[in-house]
Amino acid sequence: NQEIHDSLIKNKWITPTYYIGARYSMIYDLSEREEIRLNNASKNWRHNLRRSLKKEILIKIATGNDINKIIDIYREMESTKGLSEQFSEKDILNLINEFSEKLLLYYATNSNGDLLGLRGALLLGNKAVDIMAATSVAGRNTYSSYILFWELTKKCKALGVKNYDMGGINKRNNKGVYNFKKGTGAKEIKYLGEYEMATSNFLR
Repeated sequence: NQEIHDSLIKNKWITPTYYIGARYSMIYDLSEREEIRLNNASKNWRHNLRRSLKKEILIKIATGNDINKIIDIYREMESTKGLSEQFSEKDILNLINEFSEKLLLYYATNSNGDLLGLRGALLLGNKAVDIMAATSVAGRNTYSSYILFWELTKKCKALGVKNYDMGGINKRNNKGVYNFKKGTGAKEIKYLGEYEMATSNFLR
């Protein structure tokens, strides 16, 4: 809120020119019943979910033994979209090992075993945070991201999660992801964001 912002500025913190994370996110309300959540989703989002449900998509819970599958999905997505490395093998192993009881990670394949995508959330009591998401070319053609999100959030709700943080949005630079998250019916929120401090402008 404004009071905290003013206090940080007064104590010589400043808002950075470049952000590491996102100041804006969306909260998906899991306290509602399934039919209400579907009605809150956009018409196009519901249509794509129905499309994915008609495909032969198998959803599985990922473990440390699936590290190669997870890396393969990310590397394909990075190559196709021209992205820098999202997670290293060490990053993924650390997430799985250190947060094993709090990390819920699903991946999807078709009936031939081809990788389609993955999505994971970090569970924090009655809240969850979207922490990993990737889709292969084959996954985009089968709308696998829709069924992955739907099945993951259904499991989160069964585990007592009330609010699901969609993990940051960028309307300008990542419009496709923003539209997917908005289409779920999630509500936009703004965090206080990042601040930085240095003893001189040169060091900053």
